[in-house]
Amino acid sequence: MKQMKNLLLVTITILLCINHLNAQTQQERPKITNNILVDLNNLLPQGKFQADVMNGVKQSDKLKEVTAKFQKGIQENYLWYIDYIKKHEGKTPIPYHPNFGISKAEYASLETLLNEVEIVSTGKISLTIIKQKGVINFKASGKFEVLEYIKVLPESNQIVIGDYKLSFRDTINVKTNNNGLKSKWQGYRWEYSLPADLNLDMLKDLTNLSYKYYKCSIGRLERNGKTFFKIRGQEINDGVKEINFEVVLMF
Repeated sequence: MKQMKNLLLVTITILLCINHLNAQTQQERPKITNNILVDLNNLLPQGKFQADVMNGVKQSDKLKEVTAKFQKGIQENYLWYIDYIKKHEGKTPIPYHPNFGISKAEYASLETLLNEVEIVSTGKISLTIIKQKGVINFKASGKFEVLEYIKVLPESNQIVIGDYKLSFRDTINVKTNNNGLKSKWQGYRWEYSLPADLNLDMLKDLTNLSYKYYKCSIGRLERNGKTFFKIRGQEINDGVKEINFEVVLMF
């Protein structure tokens, strides 16, 4: 019995130490300063990390049901839908229409249902961040090797993915916890698209659509002080999707 008490005491002590170290780590993580050069170097510190792969989605059965019906409605009325969006461009939300394939009550409930969605971790990967001569590089294994084609250039405020240079688009300042990450957060966003002026009319003829789009978001989550890193790439050539990937990490 005495040995069991001692073992329990040791276990509790270890857990308390770990929690204390975790608290220190989170407190020591620098906050966003709005100086992008400083922030990028803080958000992407050199070293090895166990990064959470944030590609899981926790959502209600009701949302799955409504979105499935909504998707079917849009597919059956696709050309009409493009014109309808164009007609109501700038309005949020777009006014309800029966062609959506869902009831008016279901449409009204979508915002609440979407606020309940949570992005969750499905596992961890080993991520290495390397800094050399002002360039931030990544190393990862398996299907995450795409990260090795990405370079972050804090001095010029650019993200490079292969042959494409993503230009800075804007700052991110999420002021509510009503989002998939369940946290307020701040950060930055970069994009590359070709053509640069893709419009709704071009989406009417999907069989002849050729389009390249790359996007990167990097920020700091308020709820745990961790870095949020999301990269997405998509290339469509004459209606055929040739490249389509998304990597979402938290570390």
